[in-house]
Amino acid sequence: MKALRVAIDGRHFARRSTGMSGYAVNLIRALPHARPDLEMLLLYDHGATVPLERSRWVKVGGPQYLWKQLGVPRALAANHADLFHATSGGVPLFSPRPVVATILDLLVEVGPRWFPTRVRFQVSATTRLAAARADALIAISESTKKDLVDRYRVRPEKITVIPCGVEDRFRPDIGEEERARVRQAYGLE
Repeated sequence: MKALRVAIDGRHFARRSTGMSGYAVNLIRALPHARPDLEMLLLYDHGATVPLERSRWVKVGGPQYLWKQLGVPRALAANHADLFHATSGGVPLFSPRPVVATILDLLVEVGPRWFPTRVRFQVSATTRLAAARADALIAISESTKKDLVDRYRVRPEKITVIPCGVEDRFRPDIGEEERARVRQAYGLE
């Protein structure tokens, strides 16, 4: 059986590992273990790449401001991707393959005063486009799903809620003795 070939924006590896980039990097690292039947195409524009299990880096050309609109659709077709997972909300206007988009939140809609006007309009337009154009959406919480339904009128059945995982660095390696002490101290037994 042919592996499902999923294209993902690999440019996140060159960015800080917080927010959307942290989500994308951790997803890309975890997917080969969770879904051995996947082959990932990591799309990037420049810079160094890192070796990853069952993944292939695909350099995508084109001007930065049109990268996702022109370069990504061409790369999807040329590399026979089965789908594109837009982990940062932005999706191509037209895609030769199905698109899944992850929406972390609608903070620009919920708290617009926290954003400069230009950023607010740019993020809002990008997120609205993703909500409208993607074939399926991933929301990281029930709250985000509710916001998508209420504010953008997205059909609930188009949205799957998948909470973010927790990185290993947030799981302290403590011994059983310490666990027992904490359980007893807080009446957890």
